Amino acid sequence: MRISFRNCLFFILAQLPFYCISPVEIPVEGNLGTLVISGQISTVEGRTLIQIGRTAPDRLPYAVRGSTVLLIDHLENQIAMIEYDSGIYRLPGFQGVPGSLYHVEIILSTGAVYRSQPEMIPIENLPLELSYTFGEDQAVNADGATIRQKFISIYASTSLNNLKNIRIGYIVNETFMVSPTDFPDPFGSIPPPCFIDQKAEPNRIAQVSTRNITGSKIENILICKRNIDWTFLEKHYFTAYQTLLSEESFQYWSRVNTLANQTGSIFDTPPAQIRGNIQNLASPEETIWGYVQSVNETTERFVLYPYDFPFPIFFSNENCTYNPNRTEQYSQYCLNCLTMKNSTLQRPDWF
Repeated sequence: MRISFRNCLFFILAQLPFYCISPVEIPVEGNLGTLVISGQISTVEGRTLIQIGRTAPDRLPYAVRGSTVLLIDHLENQIAMIEYDSGIYRLPGFQGVPGSLYHVEIILSTGAVYRSQPEMIPIENLPLELSYTFGEDQAVNADGATIRQKFISIYASTSLNNLKNIRIGYIVNETFMVSPTDFPDPFGSIPPPCFIDQKAEPNRIAQVSTRNITGSKIENILICKRNIDWTFLEKHYFTAYQTLLSEESFQYWSRVNTLANQTGSIFDTPPAQIRGNIQNLASPEETIWGYVQSVNETTERFVLYPYDFPFPIFFSNENCTYNPNRTEQYSQYCLNCLTMKNSTLQRPDWF
């Protein structure tokens, strides 16, 4: 089976948003394409999530709404997941049990039934240490001019606790605050801030295998590189998730990462060989993209304020602070921060 480079791009677009395991905005369901089912069962509360969509040309997948999604354990206990948003299904308050097998069964509104292969949550749990550095390199701005772009690099380290031959994945989310412009008014009212949560570096798949590591610790794995921009003008959190993966899950995302970075050589891995662990029970030959993984996760978080940087944080055009002498137009998010993707007025408990 031959798949064009154009379809390779559709495949990548279909996979990477789902890998972040956090809500993403997906358009409503439209013309039928390839079904994408992806997500995870996690030991961390709030991190068990399934997303369902269908691919469409030159865009992220369309959401598939109105499905019945059942989480099933090794004792055949079933829990119905809640459609948190269009095509996004969650289990609030649920925490997977290490050593237990889980799979999901999905019944679309059409009646078609899909099932993921059972996968065990790894028993092991490893500590997570984070560190970061600041750097600067050359970049090209929107006007085509070469500029110096500052960035933050985030690194992970962990002690292996005498465990051998394990697979580890890393995901980094960022959460930052945006305070709308407080224009003078006779009532002295202050508009509430918005909180935006998203993947810090959407296209990065950070994984490591300890197969060839002889030491007792893994140190300084680059798990995120994020440009410094106006979003750092206020409080800015980074949350890292260290996930212990099955061999099958690790290999799947390694192949997706290879496809995302391939050069177009005739020796590249054909995307048709990248198959997930979901199957249509009535039509096993149907192509389905995505993977439902069972993971044991460790979480670590840190916060940055503007004064934490070794250089000044100044973005005049993006600054929402009211200035009566300002001549530049305020950005749309300064006028209404809810226009930003993934924004909410609800402050996270830990923020």
